[in-house]
Amino acid sequence: MRLVSKCRFGVLCVCVVAGVLWSGTACALIIEFSDESSDSTPISAIPASITVTFEESTSILTFFIDNQSEYELMLLAFNVSDDVTGLSFYPDPLVTWPNAALAADQRADGFGNFDWMVDFDTSPGNAGVANAGAGTDTTISFLVTGTGLTIDDFFSHTTQNGDKLAGVAAIHFQRGGENGEDSAWGLGNPGESVVPEPATLTLVGLGIAGLLLRRFRG
Repeated sequence: MRLVSKCRFGVLCVCVVAGVLWSGTACALIIEFSDESSDSTPISAIPASITVTFEESTSILTFFIDNQSEYELMLLAFNVSDDVTGLSFYPDPLVTWPNAALAADQRADGFGNFDWMVDFDTSPGNAGVANAGAGTDTTISFLVTGTGLTIDDFFSHTTQNGDKLAGVAAIHFQRGGENGEDSAWGLGNPGESVVPEPATLTLVGLGIAGLLLRRFRG
């Protein structure tokens, strides 16, 4: 009977550790926007944020864009580490943004040149993105190539050309203000981590298993 209890306890510990590790396969971090450079009427704050997730097993990078500003989101620029060798829309071609374009080494107003920039709508007249309009949110994903990549590879202040920037990402807003003709750039930096890294998850799982072992022996 005691052997059976030990086996059950062993299975329980394995399940606890495995469950904690499995839940952390897609780590997530938040980019918060504060500093701004306005083409027209300055805005006092950038009520927008981006939650970034990276699924290491599939190499899928996803930006969850929460735009609570009065502006339409037009452009998104961000940096990557030297370990990233390629980036493409996922799925390709895009269904939600058939006119979107992805380009490397693009300038984000006075904030400098970023490694990658997404233009959400390159159609004539540049009509903007309905899904990322004022007070809405949207998502966009990329298939990434590289070696040993983690979510930290997408939060770099240094570009692949060696330039050091004040932020890891930038966004461009248009069609805001009283007359709908104002625009502004927002500079972003990492905020909080919403999912622990795998190493932290391992320690948490082992800690729980240790508490279970102590209770079992008691």
